[in-house]
Amino acid sequence: FDFVVLDPPWPNASVKRSKIYKEMDVFDLYQLPLPSILAQDAIVCLWVTNKLKYHELAKKLFKKWRLHLYKQIIWIKMKDGQLIFDIRSKHRKPFEICLVARTGPPATSVESVFLGASQTFHSQKPSLEYLFDLKDKKKLELFARRVVEDWTCWGNETLLFNAI
Repeated sequence: FDFVVLDPPWPNASVKRSKIYKEMDVFDLYQLPLPSILAQDAIVCLWVTNKLKYHELAKKLFKKWRLHLYKQIIWIKMKDGQLIFDIRSKHRKPFEICLVARTGPPATSVESVFLGASQTFHSQKPSLEYLFDLKDKKKLELFARRVVEDWTCWGNETLLFNAI
Protein backbone atom coordinates (compact mmCIF):
# COMPACT_ATOMS: atom_id res chain seq x y z
CA PHE A 1 0.00 0.00 0.00
CA ASP A 2 1.15 3.53 -0.79
CA PHE A 3 -0.94 5.31 1.84
CA VAL A 4 -2.10 3.86 5.17
CA VAL A 5 -4.24 5.50 7.86
CA LEU A 6 -4.52 3.97 11.34
CA ASP A 7 -6.92 5.14 14.03
CA PRO A 8 -6.44 2.54 16.77
CA PRO A 9 -8.97 2.24 19.61
CA TRP A 10 -6.62 3.78 22.20
CA PRO A 11 -7.42 3.31 25.89
CA ASN A 12 -9.28 6.37 27.09
CA ALA A 13 -11.13 7.18 30.34
CA SER A 14 -14.21 8.66 28.66
CA VAL A 15 -14.44 5.67 26.30
CA LYS A 16 -14.25 3.31 29.28
CA ARG A 17 -17.11 5.15 30.98
CA SER A 18 -19.32 5.43 27.91
CA LYS A 19 -18.30 2.12 26.27
CA ILE A 20 -18.42 3.80 22.84
CA TYR A 21 -15.99 1.27 21.45
CA LYS A 22 -13.85 -1.62 22.61
CA GLU A 23 -10.35 -0.50 23.50
CA MET A 24 -7.22 -2.24 22.30
CA ASP A 25 -4.08 -3.19 24.18
CA VAL A 26 -1.63 -0.71 22.67
CA PHE A 27 1.15 -3.27 22.65
CA ASP A 28 -0.85 -5.32 20.12
CA LEU A 29 0.05 -2.60 17.60
CA TYR A 30 3.61 -3.95 17.63
CA GLN A 31 2.25 -7.16 16.09
CA LEU A 32 0.94 -5.43 12.97
CA PRO A 33 3.08 -6.57 10.02
CA LEU A 34 2.99 -3.11 8.47
CA PRO A 35 6.42 -3.16 6.73
CA SER A 36 5.41 -6.25 4.76
CA ILE A 37 2.47 -4.46 3.10
CA LEU A 38 4.01 -1.03 2.46
CA ALA A 39 5.13 0.19 -0.94
CA GLN A 40 8.65 1.53 -1.36
CA ASP A 41 7.55 5.18 -1.03
CA ALA A 42 4.70 4.69 1.45
CA ILE A 43 3.12 7.21 3.80
CA VAL A 44 1.57 6.12 7.11
CA CYS A 45 -0.77 8.36 9.12
CA LEU A 46 -1.33 7.38 12.75
CA TRP A 47 -3.98 9.18 14.81
CA VAL A 48 -2.99 9.49 18.48
CA THR A 49 -4.80 10.77 21.54
CA ASN A 50 -3.52 13.85 23.34
CA LYS A 51 -1.70 11.74 25.93
CA LEU A 52 2.02 12.21 25.38
CA LYS A 53 2.73 8.57 26.23
CA TYR A 54 0.88 7.57 23.07
CA HIS A 55 2.91 10.03 21.01
CA GLU A 56 6.05 8.35 22.33
CA LEU A 57 4.61 4.92 21.63
CA ALA A 58 3.79 6.02 18.06
CA LYS A 59 7.40 7.06 17.52
CA LYS A 60 8.56 3.65 18.75
CA LEU A 61 6.10 1.97 16.39
CA PHE A 62 7.42 4.03 13.49
CA LYS A 63 10.94 2.92 14.33
CA LYS A 64 9.87 -0.74 14.48
CA TRP A 65 8.05 -0.32 11.16
CA ARG A 66 11.16 1.36 9.64
CA LEU A 67 9.33 4.66 9.08
CA HIS A 68 10.43 8.25 9.64
CA LEU A 69 8.20 10.93 11.15
CA TYR A 70 8.04 13.97 8.90
CA LYS A 71 4.71 15.67 9.55
CA GLN A 72 2.02 16.15 12.14
CA ILE A 73 -1.52 17.10 11.25
CA ILE A 74 -3.32 18.99 14.00
CA TRP A 75 -7.05 18.64 13.57
CA ILE A 76 -8.82 21.60 15.17
CA LYS A 77 -12.29 20.33 16.08
CA MET A 78 -15.02 22.80 15.27
CA LYS A 79 -18.79 23.06 15.58
CA ASP A 80 -20.70 26.01 14.13
CA GLY A 81 -17.41 27.83 13.55
CA GLN A 82 -16.28 27.51 17.18
CA LEU A 83 -13.88 25.22 19.01
CA ILE A 84 -15.76 22.27 20.51
CA PHE A 85 -13.94 22.70 23.86
CA ASP A 86 -12.10 25.51 25.57
CA ILE A 87 -8.45 25.46 24.51
CA ARG A 88 -7.44 25.79 28.20
CA SER A 89 -9.39 22.71 29.32
CA LYS A 90 -7.23 20.28 31.28
CA HIS A 91 -9.34 17.25 30.43
CA ARG A 92 -10.71 17.63 26.89
CA LYS A 93 -8.83 19.34 24.11
CA PRO A 94 -10.38 20.78 20.96
CA PHE A 95 -7.77 19.10 18.78
CA GLU A 96 -6.31 15.71 17.88
CA ILE A 97 -3.01 14.89 16.26
CA CYS A 98 -2.18 12.60 13.38
CA LEU A 99 1.50 11.71 13.14
CA VAL A 100 2.68 11.12 9.58
CA ALA A 101 5.68 8.98 8.71
CA ARG A 102 7.14 7.63 5.51
CA THR A 103 9.53 5.08 4.17
CA GLY A 104 12.79 6.40 2.80
CA PRO A 105 15.26 8.87 4.29
CA PRO A 106 14.62 10.63 7.61
CA ALA A 107 13.25 14.18 7.53
CA THR A 108 15.40 17.07 8.72
CA SER A 109 12.39 18.57 10.54
CA VAL A 110 8.76 17.78 11.31
CA GLU A 111 6.25 19.95 9.48
CA SER A 112 3.01 20.96 11.27
CA VAL A 113 -0.20 21.26 9.27
CA PHE A 114 -3.39 22.64 10.82
CA LEU A 115 -6.73 21.31 9.65
CA GLY A 116 -9.94 22.95 10.87
CA ALA A 117 -12.91 20.61 10.43
CA SER A 118 -16.18 19.73 12.10
CA GLN A 119 -16.49 16.68 14.28
CA THR A 120 -19.68 14.91 13.29
CA PHE A 121 -19.58 11.86 15.58
CA HIS A 122 -17.33 10.71 18.41
CA SER A 123 -14.07 9.37 17.00
CA GLN A 124 -14.95 10.18 13.38
CA LYS A 125 -11.85 11.75 11.88
CA PRO A 126 -11.73 14.15 8.94
CA SER A 127 -10.59 12.83 5.58
CA LEU A 128 -6.87 13.29 4.97
CA GLU A 129 -6.93 12.59 1.25
CA TYR A 130 -7.14 16.30 0.40
CA LEU A 131 -3.76 16.88 2.05
CA PHE A 132 -1.92 14.30 -0.07
CA ASP A 133 -1.68 13.45 -3.76
CA LEU A 134 -3.35 10.03 -3.73
CA LYS A 135 -4.23 9.68 -7.40
CA ASP A 136 -3.45 6.13 -8.56
CA LYS A 137 -2.26 5.16 -5.05
CA LYS A 138 -3.23 1.99 -3.19
CA LYS A 139 -4.89 3.15 0.05
CA LEU A 140 -5.61 1.26 3.28
CA GLU A 141 -7.37 2.29 6.47
CA LEU A 142 -6.80 0.10 9.52
CA PHE A 143 -9.36 0.31 12.33
CA ALA A 144 -11.70 1.91 9.80
CA ARG A 145 -15.18 2.99 10.85
CA ARG A 146 -16.48 3.61 7.34
CA VAL A 147 -16.06 2.21 3.86
CA VAL A 148 -14.60 4.61 1.32
CA GLU A 149 -14.52 4.14 -2.43
CA ASP A 150 -11.09 3.07 -3.81
CA TRP A 151 -9.79 2.23 -0.31
CA THR A 152 -9.21 -1.08 1.40
CA CYS A 153 -10.91 -0.68 4.78
CA TRP A 154 -10.36 -3.03 7.72
CA GLY A 155 -11.73 -2.93 11.26
CA ASN A 156 -14.31 -4.17 13.73
CA GLU A 157 -16.69 -1.29 12.96
CA THR A 158 -16.02 -0.72 9.28
CA LEU A 159 -19.64 0.12 8.42
CA LEU A 160 -20.38 2.25 11.50
CA PHE A 161 -20.31 5.70 9.88
CA ASN A 162 -21.72 4.51 6.54
CA ALA A 163 -24.98 3.60 8.28
CA ILE A 164 -25.46 7.08 9.78
